[in-house]
Amino acid sequence: MRPKELMAAAERIGTPIAEGLGLALLEVKWFNERGRNVMRFIIDRRGGVSIDDCEAMSLAVEPKLDAELDEHIPGEWALEVSSPGIDRPLKTRADFERHAGSQAELRLYRAQDGKKVFTGELVGMNDADEIVLKTAEGETVSFAKEDVSIVKRAIIF
Repeated sequence: MRPKELMAAAERIGTPIAEGLGLALLEVKWFNERGRNVMRFIIDRRGGVSIDDCEAMSLAVEPKLDAELDEHIPGEWALEVSSPGIDRPLKTRADFERHAGSQAELRLYRAQDGKKVFTGELVGMNDADEIVLKTAEGETVSFAKEDVSIVKRAIIF
């Protein structure tokens, strides 16, 4: 099985398992690290992912992967389950919905109203596929997705 097919099959197996655990499966990666084949599941949930979430996903998905894919994987391999990290860019409607209510930083390619960087509470996406933020001043601002270079959750101390 080619790596792309392997990752697609693993995603097909892992997505309903993640959803059953209240998680979102963002990505499956297959790579070789220091001579060891690794399949990495990257999971997320509103409020962040805990070690317990990673362990639960690993315990639930590993037997199914072994049963359905082991014969297609040459040699030994390891399963890893991790979070995407707080600084992962938000890209999809699902990302924006999952993290609505979180503090976010949005950067534009070109300045709008003299600013390229906006921070505030992420509202989500509207019906026009615009990213919506509520600023600290209480103003709700919408941005066309093609004008936005990056959106990340803000780290507030």
